[in-house]
Amino acid sequence: MAGYVPEKYISVTFGKIALSDYFDDNSYSHDPRTQFMSWALMANGAWDYPANTRGYTDAFLIEYKTTKDEIRYALALVPAEANGNELDYKIGKAHSHTIEYDHRYMIHSKEGAVRVLAFYTVANMGNYNESIHLNPVAPDIIATRKYGNNKYGLAINTEQSLSKNIGAFVRAGWNDGNNETWAFTEIDRTISIGAVSKGTKWKRPNDEVGLAYVMSGLSVPHKNYLKAGGYGFMLGDGGLNYGPEQLTELYYSAALIKQRLFLSGAYQFILHPGYNKDRGPVNVFSVRVHMEI
Repeated sequence: MAGYVPEKYISVTFGKIALSDYFDDNSYSHDPRTQFMSWALMANGAWDYPANTRGYTDAFLIEYKTTKDEIRYALALVPAEANGNELDYKIGKAHSHTIEYDHRYMIHSKEGAVRVLAFYTVANMGNYNESIHLNPVAPDIIATRKYGNNKYGLAINTEQSLSKNIGAFVRAGWNDGNNETWAFTEIDRTISIGAVSKGTKWKRPNDEVGLAYVMSGLSVPHKNYLKAGGYGFMLGDGGLNYGPEQLTELYYSAALIKQRLFLSGAYQFILHPGYNKDRGPVNVFSVRVHMEI
């Protein structure tokens, strides 16, 4: 029957995909085209999710879904080098495992969900402490890259409808941070909270306004590597006066032309950008146009 979806089923996907389309979903903080723009808000920043520079990888994904619960697992390829566009096809030496449990519930007729994610990645990574040991004054992570180095972590992701028009979310994440960030962004610990409201009260029911705060941090080895003058694929200042990076973001998304064209404005206030107290604060203003065809 067309359109029929069973109450319980298993889904298998194989090929080039973006794992963020399947894992770490959130109704209020997941789509940078019309929602929050920060990488630390569109996904859990501590999940170094396997992807090339464009956000895709070759993967095998299996999901078991019921009306309230879902569990999914993916085995995916990783980049051949940090944040690289080419994937490493030495799958025995370089690959990533991701597993997530997703539970949906109702509280006083209001929908909510909690998702718990774990990941383990092995690749030709460099090690922060080894880099410092080899060169205490100018460590180079590339010099310590070898197969067998790994990264693992945990993440939790919750969302809750508060009323017909307002919803909120909380995310938190951690990874071990001993070896270099390989694919996503240089965050080892993160926590974020935010809320989104529809524009019903001002007679714009398809518009959205969102406000969120996120604080991100580094592991001790990662911090020491940057303090010693090391560089990652996104960070490096020749030194580091460490402070957790803090970001507050406000956006408004206006739905235009039969909800197919969206015009969004956003403001970001960033404290200690790049985890450096000697930098910032920074104010970022942006405008986006998104069309659905």
